[in-house]
Amino acid sequence: MISLLKKAASAALAIVALNGCASNRQQPSIESEVIRELRKSAEVTQETQEAKIKQEIENIEGKSHSILYAKEKELLSLTPAPEKKPVTLNSYTISDSDTLNTQLNIYHPNFKGGIGRFFSDKKDINYVSGSTRFSITDNSDITALFHVIDEEERNADRYTLQGALGLGSLSIGGGLIDLPGDNDTTFARTFYKDTTGKLEYLIGGLIKEINGDFHPGVSVAFSIKDNENMAVSAGIQHDELQTRYVGSIILPVLDEAIQLKPGADILYVDNANGSSVTLATLTLGERGKFFDHKMRTGRLLGTTGISYDNPIFGSDPSTTHNLNFNRIPDPWSVTDIATARVLQLQRPDGTTATRFDAFAFPCQFDGDKSFLDNIFVGWSYDNLSGESRSGPLIGLRFTEGSAAGSFHINYFDGEIQGSVSFSITF
Repeated sequence: MISLLKKAASAALAIVALNGCASNRQQPSIESEVIRELRKSAEVTQETQEAKIKQEIENIEGKSHSILYAKEKELLSLTPAPEKKPVTLNSYTISDSDTLNTQLNIYHPNFKGGIGRFFSDKKDINYVSGSTRFSITDNSDITALFHVIDEEERNADRYTLQGALGLGSLSIGGGLIDLPGDNDTTFARTFYKDTTGKLEYLIGGLIKEINGDFHPGVSVAFSIKDNENMAVSAGIQHDELQTRYVGSIILPVLDEAIQLKPGADILYVDNANGSSVTLATLTLGERGKFFDHKMRTGRLLGTTGISYDNPIFGSDPSTTHNLNFNRIPDPWSVTDIATARVLQLQRPDGTTATRFDAFAFPCQFDGDKSFLDNIFVGWSYDNLSGESRSGPLIGLRFTEGSAAGSFHINYFDGEIQGSVSFSITF
């Protein structure tokens, strides 16, 4: 039908070119007829107009190719253009006393991924990761995820390949996690997620295979949000090797003048070997970014989440540097007013390593909107490297059109460390 219309349109244009002005003197122009038709239909709804034009096309087929071509163009003009999906490019670099990690990432509704390089006195690491989701039908999709870490100095490469099929509220998937030593893991998992009124919930199960041993597990999570934008969520995933807990609470706005909106979020991972991870955040300026439901669910499901990206990836050698595009977001880029965050790692021998940051945006309290509102100052404590140290924290964030970024500096006993992030959205 389309090829026939194109041939008909070409023939019609050739006829019009040959007849020229003589045709215009003998009868009203075809263009005038189309304009009159458009004016007559200007007051009807788009659906009625589309139906009317389609009927006219059926009536004039084989009679007037010029009018047929014009009507087809008119029908196409009523069809809305497909929604443009945003693409964000992000560069991120973080450094401390003896390490430097830099990465370039891309974020799209259907694909997220990045490449990076980690430098240190002990080892250099190259890494690449990505996650994609595409629809099969209106009610089904496929998710695929990969992550590769290559250590140059020793044979300690790590990777994971995972995939899942989404069938409405049901997800079924599995994958392989390859780690150094005899810890390679294959797994399969399924979960069901749905919403009932203000309650959003997830129920699932999984089974891991490590060296011929099978470890079943279960996942349960829920989230409730009321009309005042107060939200509470919690979740647990348990198997023989690891138990993961997540929880958060977001209060409604308590002060309209400064948009005081407290929120708290916690992740606790308890491993059977005696090690654990605690990541907790308390803020007075929750803005709907930090407590993202997909991120919280990804933290709960861990390295076997597949459909939900996990900002603390199990194969990362450094939690603070997150060697993939799903790094832990810098709290100053997603919160306001004042925020505190603590990350604590407990090793199997019982020793702990801690990073603590507390900061505020002091100029947000003066009541005037200005660029100075984006400056934050605070204090940090760090003994992740084994040496306890503390010092001031200062930084700046900005948003200008489609560009956004931030940087921060820590000063520890004569040593400077910090991070720089820049993003642009197309």
